[in-house]
Amino acid sequence: MALQSAWTETGFRSVTLLPWHESASLRLSSCDSLRSEAILGEDPESWHGFAPLPSNFAAFEAAMRVADGSSSFCIVVGPSGWGKSHLLQVAAERAAQRLKSECRIHSPGSCVNRAEALSRTMPLIVDGVQDMARHPRLRHRFVRILRSRVRLKRPTLLALEAESSSRVLTELASLSIDRPVFHINVPTARERQRIASTVSRSMGMRLHETLARVIGRHVDGNARSMLGALNRLSLYSSDWSGEADLTKAMGITLPFLSGCDGWDIRDAVQEAVCRALPRSESDAKVEAWLCWSLRRMLKMPEDHVAAFLSKTPGEVHQLSEMARAWRDEQVKARIKDHLITLLSE
Repeated sequence: MALQSAWTETGFRSVTLLPWHESASLRLSSCDSLRSEAILGEDPESWHGFAPLPSNFAAFEAAMRVADGSSSFCIVVGPSGWGKSHLLQVAAERAAQRLKSECRIHSPGSCVNRAEALSRTMPLIVDGVQDMARHPRLRHRFVRILRSRVRLKRPTLLALEAESSSRVLTELASLSIDRPVFHINVPTARERQRIASTVSRSMGMRLHETLARVIGRHVDGNARSMLGALNRLSLYSSDWSGEADLTKAMGITLPFLSGCDGWDIRDAVQEAVCRALPRSESDAKVEAWLCWSLRRMLKMPEDHVAAFLSKTPGEVHQLSEMARAWRDEQVKARIKDHLITLLSE
């Protein structure tokens, strides 16, 4: 049985048990409405930073059922870098705790001659199954093992990439009539923000909501890129929960903030400077404050600022020092406040 929750405006209200064939189609429409603790009744820390979301919940639930021994066959399909291997790790550790024995994650080649392939109780967990497409002999041996396990209902959990595995997926899915394929989809922007928050907590970090939003929405790439940004932050501090830390964090994560959506932190700083200064202010003074903001607030290298403003590094240094010499703390505070507001929008 799976759990379906009913919600009010104030939060979780009730839990209803659903049969498995209905729960497989369960969809949570809002990231804000997702309460993983209520869905599975567990501490999310046991998931080691994996964030159950609408885009991956069906796969998460199916993998946990294999780990619990209540389901025998599951194929997780999804794009690279969005949690397939992480989900297998959580399932393996869950199975190991239940069976009081080590549960390993294999590649297709490593498991063909291993005892786990014949085990009646220990789940066979295999990652990177799409690699079989390049090795016909290995694929035949592997499929023969899987056919036997599926027939005997021995727990089996597989993961493969969606982009390059259509032939392999069709062959594996045909081993069972129970529709064992569950997809992990590319998360939405709001889900990416939740992933950033969840992963940071699993790393022992405290992240301000605005910082999680920026990392989730504007770090280019996949979850590995987001993890890289968080690792970079963790080298400096584990506590980034204060609003005063946001501008420093933007500077530290700057190499990752090249969002594929065209967003640029330098444009946000320029907008903040323009909002903070009177419209009658001279262009030279606006440029000076912009140079100071990029150099002093974001700690951006002079050559990067120079390329952005089409100036020489020497000119950037001179303008930045000019603004610093003005010692106008009110303008500095307004620039920072407007930047935080822009990042929160």
